[in-house]
Amino acid sequence: MELAHSQITCDLFIFTHASRNQQGGQYKNLANLSDLAKRSSGSLYYYPEYSGRTLGMKFSNELYHCLTRKIAWESVFRIRISTGFS
Repeated sequence: MELAHSQITCDLFIFTHASRNQQGGQYKNLANLSDLAKRSSGSLYYYPEYSGRTLGMKFSNELYHCLTRKIAWESVFRIRISTGFS
C-alpha cells in the first residue's frame, strides 16, 4: 500500500446519524473502511448516531489524543569508510 511505503498513517473519524423514520439507522460497512486505517497503522474512531451533547466530549478527547500523541520517526544511520579501515 502506498501509505505504508511513504510512512503515512491514516486515522479515520466516522460519524453517522439515524434517519428520523428508521430505527437504528442504515447499515455501515466499517470492515471495509477500517482496512485503510489498519493497513497504514492508523486508528478508526466510530461515533454512531452522533450528537454533540452525548458524544462531543469523547470526540474532543480522541481528536486531541490523535493530534498530540508521540510519533516515532523511522531513521537510518549509515557509516561509510574507505576500504582497509576497520
